[in-house]
Amino acid sequence: MKTNLEAIKQAIQGAIASEAVTVEVSQTGSQLTVIFNRPRDKTVDFTALADQTVDILNRQPLGRINFVKFYGRKTGGTPEWEYAEPLSPPPPQAVIQETLQTGLSEFGQRFQFYNQTITAASALAIFLMLLLGGLFPNSKWEYKTVYVTAKTVSSGAYPNFSAKEVSLMELESEVEKLGKQGWELVDSFVEDETVHPNFGNEEYVTGLQPNVRPNRVVLLFKRKTWF
Repeated sequence: MKTNLEAIKQAIQGAIASEAVTVEVSQTGSQLTVIFNRPRDKTVDFTALADQTVDILNRQPLGRINFVKFYGRKTGGTPEWEYAEPLSPPPPQAVIQETLQTGLSEFGQRFQFYNQTITAASALAIFLMLLLGGLFPNSKWEYKTVYVTAKTVSSGAYPNFSAKEVSLMELESEVEKLGKQGWELVDSFVEDETVHPNFGNEEYVTGLQPNVRPNRVVLLFKRKTWF
């Protein structure tokens, strides 16, 4: 089923009309992107808008969309806030029926084309695959969060304030290992930590210093489950 992005946009816009925020929506594969544009002279609680929008989306027929990424910004500006969340809207009966009919129609066309070359057993196997694909277009997903911690790469008079970095080999190894188990990497981001929490204390580095460094990389994975 094709996703009606205009209907989704109107549903979100109608629900948050009182906030004087305009909405943009787009789709890339199974991800829906929602952009909140706020007036330049007004502060907006983007997190509250995102929570409200997720409730709306979970009641909408979303087709193959199962993940939403939010951005908040001043109108015409660059994003100043972002957030992501998986979706799990229950498939309406009408959606199941429509998808099943489409799957059966596709099966009929393919069966007619291959009828002279395939056996009855092969035809039955293809039919069952198409039937299951039509009945479960929005199969369930499970999610996993993996943390890769940064390690100290230099030291000196103040080892607690040494630089830290995340090993690319460790990241690649973790992604490859989970990929073999059927997990797909859907997002990642870096969490920073404060380096000089007691700025000015004689036991710590003083003067104008960078105050944050990477603490760990967060990897978000998903994989399909049929039951």
